[in-house]
Amino acid sequence: MKKILLLVFAVFIFTLLSNGINTVFASSDPSGHSNEDEGKFDIIEKVVDHDYVDFYFFGKLKLPKFPPVHIGGLTIDFSITKSLFMMFVVSVLLILVLWRAARINTNNVVPKGIGNMVESIIVFIRDEIVIPNMGKDGLKLLPFFLTVFFFILFSNLFGLIPFMAQPTKNINVTTGLALISFITTQAMGIKKNGFIGYFKGLVPGGVPVFVLPIMIVVEFIGLFTKPFALLM
Repeated sequence: MKKILLLVFAVFIFTLLSNGINTVFASSDPSGHSNEDEGKFDIIEKVVDHDYVDFYFFGKLKLPKFPPVHIGGLTIDFSITKSLFMMFVVSVLLILVLWRAARINTNNVVPKGIGNMVESIIVFIRDEIVIPNMGKDGLKLLPFFLTVFFFILFSNLFGLIPFMAQPTKNINVTTGLALISFITTQAMGIKKNGFIGYFKGLVPGGVPVFVLPIMIVVEFIGLFTKPFALLM
């Protein structure tokens, strides 16, 4: 816990220093005059995707660009952007942290440190989210839910660190997560209840016959509005 607090304190101090230095350099003018507009923090720089990573006063890291691929009338650019680079960093850090937590819990009868923190999150998701909503059968999807949860958590936390950016600000990342979640949940629902039983379960029981056609359309549209809302 002390190490985590020290890390948070170090990030906080670094944020103050980096913003202060940026303001000094941005507001300085060779003629000796200051420009208030240039001294303001540019929030767009934090949001817009780039082909480089700006490390503030440490310089910029230029990311590799690749020639676009043309498939019919579709052009696909596989160049590495800031969001993609951060997604790689988050994935590597996520693997290292969870691997370390697993090692700690394996070597100790009583979890401690980061192992204890990770285990408490896993138990919460299992006992308070998965089992109450999906029953014991939902435990088959527990690794999937944990992977998505920790990836989103680490991605959002990265947005709090100077010169970093959360991958989840990119609509391509959120679209991918929404599509994977949508396909997974629908496939598991059809596998468990069968194709006909799955669609029967979309309409609540006891619905009047004259309302049934409307409810079928509403529930079917609702299948797609939920992931669409999540990807925005």
